[in-house]
Order: sequence, then structure tokens, then C-alpha cells
Amino acid sequence: MKARAPDRAAPLNATLTPLRLSDPARIEELSGLTASATYPGVVWGHGDSGQPPVLWALDLERGALAFPPYLAKEFDDGASWPGLTLEGASNIDWEDLTSLNGWLYLGEFGNNGNARRDLGLWALPEPNPWATERQRPAFFLPFHYPEQQRFPAEAWEFDAEALFADPEHNALYLITKHRKAGDVRRFIPGAKLYRIPLDGSRTESTALTLIDQHDEMTAVTAAELSPSGAWLAVLTYRTLWLFPRPVAGERWLSGPAYSRPLPFLETRQAEALSWRDDTTLLLGNEEGRLWTVALTLPKTEP
Repeated sequence: MKARAPDRAAPLNATLTPLRLSDPARIEELSGLTASATYPGVVWGHGDSGQPPVLWALDLERGALAFPPYLAKEFDDGASWPGLTLEGASNIDWEDLTSLNGWLYLGEFGNNGNARRDLGLWALPEPNPWATERQRPAFFLPFHYPEQQRFPAEAWEFDAEALFADPEHNALYLITKHRKAGDVRRFIPGAKLYRIPLDGSRTESTALTLIDQHDEMTAVTAAELSPSGAWLAVLTYRTLWLFPRPVAGERWLSGPAYSRPLPFLETRQAEALSWRDDTTLLLGNEEGRLWTVALTLPKTEP
């Protein structure tokens, strides 16, 4: 597959504004966000490796965590809602989540050392955040990179932190995050787009399908498709990228690209991204800080 030519992305007009939550205490090691397709104003989030297997529902209208009202008395003393527990699941290294057709999919594909053989997705029907304390995932969908032959790999290109859904193709995708081989802390340019087989086996690992790649993006940490399906937003530690829907096919990373540098001293380890509407993003970092990002969308050719 031919990689994207190393041309410069066009500038993206985007304004970041801090978003304050009334109860941010439990939003620790925030690693993924996705807007609910069922409950308006709700955004689901989760923690990174080492955190309990729980989901948080952020009620953006109230600026607070959403939880069942019959539990309110338990948190009147200032304690924080610990989140919706996924019974029977484990959080080895959750890195992103997305929603498709009323289901939530959690990416258990963090692979810093490029040596894991147990990658996959947890899948569950989207819970009601005001009526659910705990829920068991419906299934785990295991997968692998067919190009990887050694564990750890020779080229460290088999870690991922970005997951998104495209209802038009009824498909899920991940974008990889590349490192210098043998050095977990050193990121190198490059990202690959893979399709995740939703019809794969739930007992045996299924191969991902390589769709596209990009030679410039470095350390991709999140991705999400806009509500209209017209734009793909991709987050890295230092840059916010935007890609219009391909005229045909699924090669999202090979068309026009737009980018906006992030204020790294402020946003730091930005690892979570979702859309609030077709012109506004929600961005979060590992410290649990959130920003709204107002976009002036580029004009594209019809």
C-alpha cells in the first residue's frame, strides 16, 4: 500500500475552551470518550490501564457525572460516583471507545511493548446511565494484526489508542501509534488505519484489515467520526487533525488533511476525543481535564 505523500496539512481553525465539571474527582487517567447516540447530552468515558473496569457517563448539560438517582444519598457526603461497573471484564489497557447501532465498543488494544497476543474489543448494549449500576459485557471480540510475526515486533507499529465507528459502512476502525523499536517512550511518525471485523469469531482471534496509512501523524491517541459522518477527527499529543469523508471507499487518511497545533503545556497527554455536535469537539486528557473545541469547518470540493 502506497503511503500518503508527505505534504503539509492545511491549517484548521479551532478554539479551545476549558470545560469545568462539578465532580471531576473520578475522571482519572481519562483515555476514551464517545457521545451517546441514545441519551442526548451524555458522553461516555473510561480510564486507562490499571483503572477499574468501569464507565463514566458525563451529563454535559449539568456538567456532572450521571448516575442512578436512587444512589444519590450515598454520595451526599461529597464522595464521588465510582462509575458503572462492567462485571466479568478486565481493564488491561483500555484505550478508546465508540458507539455503533446502540452498542458500545471498548478498545482493549493498548500494546505499548508490541508484545500482546490478547487484543480485542469489549462489546455491550449501551446502558441507561440513570438506571444502571453494573452490567456484564455481551462478548469480547479478539483480533490481531496479520502483519505482526514476532512478539515484540521488529517494527513497533502494533499499538493503538484510537477507535471510531462509521455507520455508513457498518464498521469499526482503529488507528495505530508507532514507537522506535525497543523504546516505549520514543514516538515516531506514522499511523495505520485498520478495519475491525465485526463478524469475527468470539473465541478465536480474527485478523484486522489494513485500509490506509499516513506518514506524518505522530502518537495518535483518539479518533471519532462527526455525527453527520462528514468529518473524521484524529487526536495526537500535539496536534488535532481533521479529514473529510473520502469520495469513495474507506481511505480516510489519504485525502485532504487539516491540522491545528495543541497547546501541549496545557493539554499535555490529550488522549480522549468526541463530538458534541457537527462543529464542536470534546477533548480530554489523562488528568481528567476537558475542553470544548469550536471548529470552523473547511470548505471542501463537492
